[in-house]
Amino acid sequence: MTMAETHMPSIELNTDVLQRSRRKTGLTFIGLSAPAFVLVVLVLIIPFAWLAWMSLYDASGALSAENYARLLRPAYVEAF
Repeated sequence: MTMAETHMPSIELNTDVLQRSRRKTGLTFIGLSAPAFVLVVLVLIIPFAWLAWMSLYDASGALSAENYARLLRPAYVEAF
């Protein structure tokens, strides 16, 4: 039996340990970042999406581009 054959099981064991460690690190990262991701979605993404959705409707509730056409008025153009 050569020296390389006697050390082969430890190499396999080390790769298994490293893979488990990487998996654990990835799950820890996901677990720690998930609450922040949920907070960003609740506080920023959902209100912005709701505002964008509501901007597509006019005062009577009909689907319209009136709000975007209003941006082309001279007062708004000068302000931008």
